[in-house]
Amino acid sequence: MSKRFHSFHHRLTRRIVIALALTLIIINASIYYLSDYAMTNMLENTFRNLLEVESQSLRTLLTTVESSSRNSIDDVEYWIDNPDEILNVLADELQMNPNIKAFAVAFEPNYFQEKGR
Repeated sequence: MSKRFHSFHHRLTRRIVIALALTLIIINASIYYLSDYAMTNMLENTFRNLLEVESQSLRTLLTTVESSSRNSIDDVEYWIDNPDEILNVLADELQMNPNIKAFAVAFEPNYFQEKGR
């Protein structure tokens, strides 16, 4: 009779251990997938927000450059007969806008005879 009890005891213990192990595996897998999903969403939102901030920064910079360029066009047209003054106007515009690295004005060759090609 003790073998039968011993055998029942071992079978019951084995079943309890297997049930607990399966329960722990299921719980751990659930926690892993839920945390992975949450982390992925958090990272996507973080990078999406970061891209939006950078995009807005670039839009602001481009608007500033565009506005400065439009203002320079009026000055260049006003001083069209004086190339030295055009250079001064563009140099002043560069000093006022540190985001702009250079301006260029192109004329047809020999447009100013005294300046050469």
